[in-house]
Amino acid sequence: MVVRMLSSRLFSWQRVTLALCLVLVLSIVYLFYLPTARFSWFSAVEIGGSSANSSIQQTIQPTSSVSTTEVNNTADSDPKKIAPGDNGDQGNGGVMYRNAWWKTEVGKWLNQCHESASAVSITEKIYENACERYCSNQGVCNHELSACRCFHGYTGDGCETRQILECNNVATNELPFGSWIVSICPSFCDTSRAMCFCGDGSKYPERPAAESCGFVINGDEVDWSKPDFKTIYANNNASIGWCNLDPDDYLTGKIKPKQHCDCKYDCNWGLLCEIPTNCSCINQCSGNGICRGGFCQCDDLWYGVDCSIPTIQVSPVKWSNWLRPAVISIPDGETAFNSGGRPHNLEATMERRRPLIYVYDLPPEFNSLLLEGRHYKFECVNRVYDDRNATFWTEQLYGAEVALYESLLASSHRTMNGDEADFFYVPVLGACAITRAHDAPHLTMQNHMGLRGYFSGDMYKSAYNYIRNNFPFWDRFDGHDHFWSFFWDEGACSAPKEIWNSTMVVHWGNTNLKHKHSTTGYYSDNWDPIPKEWRGDHPCYEPQKDIVIPAWKFPNPSLVEQKLWARSTEDRKTLFYFNGNLGAAYESGRPEPEYSMGIRQKLSAEFGSAPNLEGKLGKQSAPDVIVANKRSLNYGLELSQSRFCGVLPGDGWSGRMEDSILHGCIPVIIQDGIHLPFENMLEYDKFAVRVAEDDVPHLISILRNMSESEVDAKLNAVQKIWQRFVYRDSIMLEAKRQQQLHNFKDEWATQYAKLLDDDVFATLIQVLHFKLHNDVWRKVQKQKKNWGMPASCNAEQTQE
Repeated sequence: MVVRMLSSRLFSWQRVTLALCLVLVLSIVYLFYLPTARFSWFSAVEIGGSSANSSIQQTIQPTSSVSTTEVNNTADSDPKKIAPGDNGDQGNGGVMYRNAWWKTEVGKWLNQCHESASAVSITEKIYENACERYCSNQGVCNHELSACRCFHGYTGDGCETRQILECNNVATNELPFGSWIVSICPSFCDTSRAMCFCGDGSKYPERPAAESCGFVINGDEVDWSKPDFKTIYANNNASIGWCNLDPDDYLTGKIKPKQHCDCKYDCNWGLLCEIPTNCSCINQCSGNGICRGGFCQCDDLWYGVDCSIPTIQVSPVKWSNWLRPAVISIPDGETAFNSGGRPHNLEATMERRRPLIYVYDLPPEFNSLLLEGRHYKFECVNRVYDDRNATFWTEQLYGAEVALYESLLASSHRTMNGDEADFFYVPVLGACAITRAHDAPHLTMQNHMGLRGYFSGDMYKSAYNYIRNNFPFWDRFDGHDHFWSFFWDEGACSAPKEIWNSTMVVHWGNTNLKHKHSTTGYYSDNWDPIPKEWRGDHPCYEPQKDIVIPAWKFPNPSLVEQKLWARSTEDRKTLFYFNGNLGAAYESGRPEPEYSMGIRQKLSAEFGSAPNLEGKLGKQSAPDVIVANKRSLNYGLELSQSRFCGVLPGDGWSGRMEDSILHGCIPVIIQDGIHLPFENMLEYDKFAVRVAEDDVPHLISILRNMSESEVDAKLNAVQKIWQRFVYRDSIMLEAKRQQQLHNFKDEWATQYAKLLDDDVFATLIQVLHFKLHNDVWRKVQKQKKNWGMPASCNAEQTQE
């Protein structure tokens, strides 16, 4: 424990020795009187040397672990380098900030206003307000708001009402189990979650019997009108059903698993679901609770979506790192204490660096319930757990949604003091809702024209109404200081008009300057039919306020160990590389002409390196140009052997920019008016090439005419900024959890621990840091509230 008691004027060695001795004595007293499980306020008052009516203070330091952001802040890189050729005389005055070239206005601001320059003092309040009926043991109490977060299948102020969530749609004579839906169930329906299990009477009642399992199958076709109980319930010498299969019989080869019966649900592993595993939750409940299929059931005295918020009874030595270091104080006066001798609340004062971010603890229908009831374990999350409870990373397209959420909750930039916050994050898992739309009868799109964006968008609108009704912060600046994530294919195109003032964090930076309508080939993802009175007439993305961040890519330890991004020009023999779906001209190609806005089709017609359905190559095919339709088994290696890699859209965004950068290949962007990650902040011409869609026929000529020195410079720039496309913060949070809980340190943890440069999350924090100074709402704030400019800047740097 650190005691703030000596003046800075006491610098003689005698006084220093005296101070150290006093610190040692009080530390021993502190450890003796402070239990590890609960905070003893009687003991704390004794340490303060006064009665219960007096104010006391104690300082709680962080644990020895260092957050990723802290590591990034201490990385061996100079944040104030002037970019070569950009010194004001020869260029535009841009600044190379932590190995990345930032656009002029941004670069200069970051150079002057580095986030570690100074800190502000913030007071956080720790609460212990009660909830109605103690949430009936069917939920988690938010002790600040006195509001219950009810588990799946329960509702009411005290979680006292049991819901009935059916698995099947309404039955008919032709369809005795109703029309098809993901949750369709021929056996036991758990109506608290609309999930299907074998149920009582079977040998393995908890074994999932999801979707096709239990229906008549002809070839690969499933007849949803005909149940086949023999498939799942038979238990005789002639046939053993899915629900009675013994793992030992399967392992010895006596019996084979039934067709279409498998372990789709989370929390189990093995072909017969015979191995229970950890479930996937936000931050794995921070070690302060049990993950129940996606919903954190917090231990007593903890709350929050990830159980990271303590009540006053939690010993401060147990507090999460984002609340450290802190000076704890109890208010003066008898009213500060309850009849049991404990304070009603306490205050923790700490020094923080801006931007300060308030993360709303929304009701669970916006996040936890979407995770708890999912029907496929790989949906909505970036990891699950295998038979050893080791981390099994996924390639979930929308994995950034969870990664960003977890990093914000664990960040030292997080604050619970909304009055001091610079930004407010509204954690609606909209991409998860997109994925789960039409999963079960209670998640139907019937009232949303069958449109997933409309269905998901209604959740954002409901969240907007909730925070307007329960918090004072939106009206402060009409939502300009709020941000939301929209990571599905066409991002915030389908956002409700009420939230458009806010910052949209997206993967799809469609400015709508050229592509003014939905670009998808799927009707259910088309946002054009959404009523204008609901959506308004906003674009998909506004560079002046919104932020494009990279998509999630699963941690590949080989990429880091082999340094595939660091290959030289000489090791990159392929001039141009693109490997992906090329449309209807190829086997298994997407048939819709709208797919990829026709760009991939145009590219393959010119440079296709594999025969199309007519047996023809592209008109300008060349030996060092690869444009192939079938995903190569050596995809990563081939990217790392190429100088230029194509970045083209799919149904909205695709992950080809991330593939290119992570393998050290110069991205060639062919999508007019579409911004890529951080493009409104970084100087893309330093490390990327943009080619107009109309210039596709001239693509290879453009690349061949680039000088070797220009190619080398761009490759070198890619190598410097590639870590800004890695979700290292989220990855290392998981590495720390696995080390603490299971003593696992898998190869991915070892390799990604070596990466010390700024990652996706650090870059986002830097962008938000700039927005504090630059955004219109900040200038309005300065005028109306007299808050002044961010405290992390010196006065002479804030002159306007």
